[in-house]
Amino acid sequence: MIQPFDMPERLMSADPDFFITKKLAKTKQGLSFFGQEALEEYKRCFRNPATVHAMCEDYRACATIDLAMDTKDFAAGKKITCPALILWGATGAVGRNHDSAKIWKNYATTIVGAKALPCGHYLSEEAPEETYAELRAFFAAKSL
Repeated sequence: MIQPFDMPERLMSADPDFFITKKLAKTKQGLSFFGQEALEEYKRCFRNPATVHAMCEDYRACATIDLAMDTKDFAAGKKITCPALILWGATGAVGRNHDSAKIWKNYATTIVGAKALPCGHYLSEEAPEETYAELRAFFAAKSL
């Protein structure tokens, strides 16, 4: 997705239902934790070439301008100052390879919560109740 326009867009849009289904099924659980309605919504969105292009542009920005701006801000000691809730999947790549709570202390001044949820990459699909509870508590907090 990070490669120059328009190669990734063409590959993903050639058969969007196949691509997004394969992409979402990459975990050990396959598609078992996706409700049929959610899976159909992913497919519907992915059929729109503008959506695919926007996703690719987001990845491209992450590796270019976003990274450059973040690097400059970090070097200047700038941090995110709004309350932050950091959530990640315990068994996903982030949970297996990084200490997210420790890392985010370098980037945010007010971490209201940092928690690994019992899932992999897809928090809202794999751990919907836990994700909802964390988000509800965060947004209901009076300190925000």
